[in-house]
Amino acid sequence: MKIRAIDKDVKDILTSNYYKIPRFQRPYSWEAEHIIDFWNDTIVKR
Repeated sequence: MKIRAIDKDVKDILTSNYYKIPRFQRPYSWEAEHIIDFWNDTIVKR
């Protein structure tokens, strides 16, 4: 299997109404703390 990286803006991913998680990604269980960290990393401009 060949893995390709494609640069995309988070905004484009979240507004596309479709996001495919590649087969090689391990499962991840989100807890409130992880969601808050992700959201802050996404929207906070530094």
